[in-house]
Amino acid sequence: MDPSRSKNPKAPTAPAATQPRLVDLSEVGENLLVRIELPGVKSADVDVSVRDGSLIIRQEKTPSHSPNLPKLRDMREDVFFRAEYLYLHNLINLTGHNIRKACELSGLSRSRLYTLLKKYQITSHYQIASH
Repeated sequence: MDPSRSKNPKAPTAPAATQPRLVDLSEVGENLLVRIELPGVKSADVDVSVRDGSLIIRQEKTPSHSPNLPKLRDMREDVFFRAEYLYLHNLINLTGHNIRKACELSGLSRSRLYTLLKKYQITSHYQIASH
């Protein structure tokens, strides 16, 4: 794992400075607040929309400098890190914070689920029911 990666799962670092970076993902009432950093991209050059339940973020103009391409291994680790965190976040919300239901739905054992929730510090964000 990349030693420069943040320990805060809400703000995983991207492998290259020019890659988008998830800064915050939180619920505000019935809404989901997503904050990202797009190094080298002006906010005026970004188009944000939601289509079929998916958040779409597009850059309207190309950045003024050419981006550095990250190593494939670093990119894979970063994508997996983000995907796993988002999966667990959605799993816990979908099951109403119920560990038994989360295990049944995900196919994970209780100990593995607890390990992953601890890894991504999700347990500090939720009251987790065990029934």
